[in-house]
Formats: sequence, structure tokens, C-alpha cells
Amino acid sequence: MLEIDTRRQRLRIRRIESGLETWEPYDQLMIGTGARPMCPDLPGIEVGGIFGVNGLQSAIDIQSELDLTDAKQVVVVGGGYIGLEMAEAMALRGLKVALVEQASEVMNTLDADMAAIVSQALADGGVKLFREESLKAFEEGKGRVAAVITDQRRLAADIVILGLGVQPNSELAADAAIPPMSAPTIPNPSATKAKMRVTRAVQ
Repeated sequence: MLEIDTRRQRLRIRRIESGLETWEPYDQLMIGTGARPMCPDLPGIEVGGIFGVNGLQSAIDIQSELDLTDAKQVVVVGGGYIGLEMAEAMALRGLKVALVEQASEVMNTLDADMAAIVSQALADGGVKLFREESLKAFEEGKGRVAAVITDQRRLAADIVILGLGVQPNSELAADAAIPPMSAPTIPNPSATKAKMRVTRAVQ
């Protein structure tokens, strides 16, 4: 799909087989264009050996890179769900893994004491943690990534995996002046029950 015409309720599409472009009408439109990995605009981001993660194809690409190269050192950037999953997977393959996280602990969605337990589990599994460090650049060597540069050190890397989350592919909707939808609010069952108990007690 190339364009959305909301005034006339039609879509401009290109057929993959023939390359033919046509306009197709719609009654109601649901846009599900997915998301792409967040990649920081830093020096060296364009070199080979740096991977974002947002789905099965990302895992296939990383697997292929590992199979085709003699990679021994992996640097994972980001200590959220994606980063931790990838760090664990790389460590289980017997690779040397370093994880860079800007916050004081990984998994900043958890309370600090719980996050500390996760950090310790990673360290026990052979992952070197570098917390409270900011990513600054990627160093190139022989046409591919050779190191990750933070504000405190240089970390040698054969492969870099970015676990920095994803951003929506919203350009098509933006070009059509379609405003983004806000996320629906999901009520907390426990909070709702507590509120009902308080209400009954007051009554």
C-alpha cells in the first residue's frame, strides 16, 4: 500500500507481481503496519553486524550471522525484555556477552530490589553488565562493527544486538493526516475490587 486517500475513502496500492498501481475503495480501514526496531542515530550505526530485534526475521538474521561468522563477543544494548532475552540466548550459545544499560539496573519496570535480583541472575549466567553507561558510537573494523563505545569504555564486539524497543511504522497514516490512537485504558481488577469494597463500607 502506497497511499491513503481518506477524503475519497480509497487506497493506492502496487501489485507485487506486475508493479501495476491501482486505487481500491474501502468502507472502513484498520491500519496494522507493525513496528521496526529503534536504532539510535549514532556514528557507525550503518556498519554491518548491528541488529535490531522485533520479530522472527530478526532472530533468523542473527542466527545466520552467527553461522556465517566466527563471532565470539556479543554486545547487547538495552536491559529491557528484548535485551535480556537476547543476552541469555547468546550466553547459552557459549559466546562472551556484555550488556550495556543506561539505568542503574536492568528491567526498570521492576522495583529496584527485584531488578537487582535479575541483574545478579544475568551475572551468574556469564553476562557482563555495564550499567549507568550511555551508548555513544559504534567502531568499525574491516567493514563491520568492531566495538561499542560508551561514555565510559570501549567494548570489543563481533556482533551488536540492539534491544532498545520498537517504533511504529506510522508514516503512511501520518501522510494521510490520520492522528495516532491513544492506548486504551485497561482497568486493574484488584483496584476495581478494592474500590467496590470501600464503596460498600461507606454505604
